[in-house]
Amino acid sequence: MPNDKISAVGANIAEKAAMIWNVADMLRGPFKPHEYGLVILPMTVVKRFHDCLLPTHQAVLDTYEKVKKLQVIDGFLQKASGYQFYNTSRFTFETLLADPDNIESNFRDYLSGFSTNAQDVLAKFDFDNIVISIKSSNVPRMMAAYRLLASQTDYPLHVGVTEAGGNRMGLIKSGMGIGGLLMEGLGDTLRVSLTDEPENEVYAGYDILRAAGYAVAGPEIISCPTCGRTQYPMIEIANEVERRLRDEGFKKPLKIAIMGCVVNGPGEASDADIGIAGGKDEALLFIRGEKIRMLKGDIVGQLLEEIHKM
Repeated sequence: MPNDKISAVGANIAEKAAMIWNVADMLRGPFKPHEYGLVILPMTVVKRFHDCLLPTHQAVLDTYEKVKKLQVIDGFLQKASGYQFYNTSRFTFETLLADPDNIESNFRDYLSGFSTNAQDVLAKFDFDNIVISIKSSNVPRMMAAYRLLASQTDYPLHVGVTEAGGNRMGLIKSGMGIGGLLMEGLGDTLRVSLTDEPENEVYAGYDILRAAGYAVAGPEIISCPTCGRTQYPMIEIANEVERRLRDEGFKKPLKIAIMGCVVNGPGEASDADIGIAGGKDEALLFIRGEKIRMLKGDIVGQLLEEIHKM
């Protein structure tokens, strides 16, 4: 090959490489470097299809209007396009870019206009196999960003408050941010970010789902604040019941009440599946609001036995 042609080929390759890296620069925000190929490769294929079909685009549209009611139209459209594939969408890349406010819906229309054989090629790139996350450590900003994103796209959203903090503040911020969005119907997957053991992040995620009204495997522990009528170690009992059920992997979706006194406890927690209300060194066992018997001695052990019977 002559030197001038080698130089021309090298310049062409350099030009294409520069174009791809320019695209990569635009992707730098929402995509990590190892994810660039998920967008660059399919868009390169789409752009190549587009450029091949552009000179005959209007001829294909005109032909489509004439034959669209026929049962078999591929042959007519392939002849009009000059290729074994075609696109019947009215959009081109130029018209897509001219309407940025509707780019997503218009681009979907453009993709759906390709012939079946071209769509089979594009399907291998999983265009819709994507979940979007735009977390922030600021709860109001994070919620506002997800609301705005949800108004602009139908892609599934991965919600979370990033760098939320330790066990106390992290749980508060995650509960407000993630739980708030879930209550608004936003969010398809979630991540709780805590400066804590990873399994505690998982437990917190399940608890947020449960608190937001989602059906989640495992018990819900409800308990009242202590007051002057509390005469048994309610705090320790509530924490131990929760820990032991969690450690054993208890999956039944029961509501379990640990209440401070027999005066208000059974009535306030009448919707619980099972619970106890404290007396002096004893506890009243109740099931769905009905008083059953008094528990003495190993209150936690006896309560767990009754829970496992349900």
